[in-house]
Amino acid sequence: MPRITSNFAELQAMLVVLQELDEIIRCNHNSYIMKCKKFAFYIDSKYAMDCIFHWIEDWEEAGRKRGDNIWLNYKNKRVIHQDILEEIIEILDKRFNEKTRRSLIIYHCKSHNEDTCEINEFVDCLASQGARK
Repeated sequence: MPRITSNFAELQAMLVVLQELDEIIRCNHNSYIMKCKKFAFYIDSKYAMDCIFHWIEDWEEAGRKRGDNIWLNYKNKRVIHQDILEEIIEILDKRFNEKTRRSLIIYHCKSHNEDTCEINEFVDCLASQGARK
């Protein structure tokens, strides 16, 4: 079990929401949600955003070149949340792609900012729930 950190909680919250959305899409073929083609996700974790949009491709590519599936960070140490990140990427790749014609826009919202306070409170609540699982 990885060490519980705020980064872990943010990633876990993101995973839980994506798993729930994946389940809704999988089970409700004729529902309103199946007609939706664009989904938005708000997160206040710069770490999660950087992992998904900047670092993962480099980590995966380096692992392939070495002939293993171990992700190493810039300090050449193992990425501690690789398992959660792989699950997140699997759902994103499966449900949000050209074939499904669905898109997911992930917004970074500044934490504890007046303009995004309501959204951030919701995100923080999910992160707290994810950390408890």
